[in-house]
Amino acid sequence: MAMTSQLKLHAVQAQFGDCLIVESRPGETTRYILIDGAPGGTYTQHLRPALAQIATERGTVDVTVLSHIDNNHVTGLLELVAELEGTGAAATAARSRPSRSPGTTRSRRRSAASTPSPQSATPSP
Repeated sequence: MAMTSQLKLHAVQAQFGDCLIVESRPGETTRYILIDGAPGGTYTQHLRPALAQIATERGTVDVTVLSHIDNNHVTGLLELVAELEGTGAAATAARSRPSRSPGTTRSRRRSAASTPSPQSATPSP
């Protein structure tokens, strides 16, 4: 039997900015990727219900991506994290992840010259 893959892109309602959920079904497994969180208010009105629907199907978001830190991309993610911290879900999720041994870290140290200054990282009004 040939295995088929499906890929769906769900655009979460946002007045402006972006909030996307990628659904990937490689065979029997469903994976979700959350990309950006849109502006304030989007989380409560639109993103939380979309994530609740994923949870009712016993799904989880496997990866969250923030494309850049403009308010119309990051604020909804900040609201999500604040809610998770309030319920203790963020700590539970962190404890359930397998730990890496010191030699297997994937992060790379950037030189001071390549690290953006706090002023350049601040979103424009």
